[in-house]
Amino acid sequence: MPFAIGIFTSDPNLLRCELARLRDEVSLGAHTDEPMGAGWYAEDAVLLQRYSARVRPERLDQLGGVLESEALLLQAGPLPIGMSLEENTQPFRYRHWLFVHQGAIAGGEKLRVRLMDALPEHLARVVRGSTPSELAFAVYLWALRDAGRTDAEHLEPGEAARVLGTAARRMEQLAQDVGARAPALGLFATNNALLAVARVGEQPMFYRLLEGTATCSICGLDGSAKARPSVRAHLRRRSIVVSTQVADPQAWIPIESGTAVGVGRDLSVQRMAI
Repeated sequence: MPFAIGIFTSDPNLLRCELARLRDEVSLGAHTDEPMGAGWYAEDAVLLQRYSARVRPERLDQLGGVLESEALLLQAGPLPIGMSLEENTQPFRYRHWLFVHQGAIAGGEKLRVRLMDALPEHLARVVRGSTPSELAFAVYLWALRDAGRTDAEHLEPGEAARVLGTAARRMEQLAQDVGARAPALGLFATNNALLAVARVGEQPMFYRLLEGTATCSICGLDGSAKARPSVRAHLRRRSIVVSTQVADPQAWIPIESGTAVGVGRDLSVQRMAI
């Protein structure tokens, strides 16, 4: 089953530890027909990793690379035969933004033509692949431009969530313009200073707060010797996780359709109607 996950954490050095905590709550599965992509940050660099269907990890803690980042986006889903893995596997990137969409978008070529005609020329050039998910990213960049926030270094989490909600509604209107059924939009966006998500339609989304603990399977901490610096760091850490697929929905907070959520470095959650 396709899925998308966004994580924003207070301690980038412990991101892999947070992934280990989630491995039984957010299953990646083993879908032979679905490639997967991950995106995160290393100082000022934006890092992307593409996994073919045959070599993708089956658990979150099996992700490769040096994962020391405040933000991580992950998405898996099928690609039609012949589509380039590099150009079409999410997350998508523009400057310091990473973006993921999960859900169905109908409309096909009619929607693509309508949207490409509506986009500002410099944003139309950003679209290199063939998926409707990348079109949704272009619509988010369009909404950022209209808000005058494309290059904003200190964008507030609530404002980013509001703009992402605007993009979701704009995508919905564009689908309506070409007579397509309403899209299912689970949208994630991050610039490593915040995480914004928005839901419109039938795509389920959930979030939860991970509080600090004195145990860690990655670091070999069993809860004893709480005065150790490594234990204190694990106790201080906190993370917000958003996922479209969870093992036990009762342990998570649902994000209703028509809602956007913004999370900043203080890990407070701002919810708003869109």
